[in-house]
Amino acid sequence: MSAHFKTLLPSQDVSSDNFLCSKCFDRISTLTLPEEVVVSQDEDEFTCAEKELDSLNQSAIQVAVSPIKKPWSVKSSHKRYAGRKRKQLNDALCQYTKTKLTKVFKVEMPSSKETKIKEACETCKEYISNINLAVESCKSYNEKVQVLTIIPSFLSKKMIMHNIPSVSKYMVDKTRKVRSNKGVFGEADPYYGKPVKEADITIAQSFYL
Repeated sequence: MSAHFKTLLPSQDVSSDNFLCSKCFDRISTLTLPEEVVVSQDEDEFTCAEKELDSLNQSAIQVAVSPIKKPWSVKSSHKRYAGRKRKQLNDALCQYTKTKLTKVFKVEMPSSKETKIKEACETCKEYISNINLAVESCKSYNEKVQVLTIIPSFLSKKMIMHNIPSVSKYMVDKTRKVRSNKGVFGEADPYYGKPVKEADITIAQSFYL
């Protein structure tokens, strides 16, 4: 809120970072400021903000991005709007820089998106490779399942089995079930199996001994 509106509302608890709805803005805009009232230094802050916005819009025009609106004309969330415009400017500036450098140096340069994807893939491969080494060092089946719970859920069974050869489809299913019930690095329930009858033990011993 500018110093002009703060002066028009002397009895109200208002500050420079407050905003008015469109109806109040239109109504208060019709009011006149008394001649004896002197505008405070907040007007200088308002002018400074206007200059910053003009500077940003000059950059936006250069990279073919739509002008940035003034804060009081933005009806949606200021945080979301500012974030969206920042992304638009960053992406457009990267493309603009890439085009200019390609033209000057006559070389083909990957886009920022391609670079990010490549870096992410390399990181993912290294991550899976480390998990594979950890699984190979496990001494028991349950230990392997516990280690495999740290694999990201978005990886497919096919990708997991391809990068970790010792893992079976059943083990992947078991891992996902354990992670769903007990979380990452959860331990699988021990499997005791069915008890062997004493008579069967005697028969086996008499056969082999």
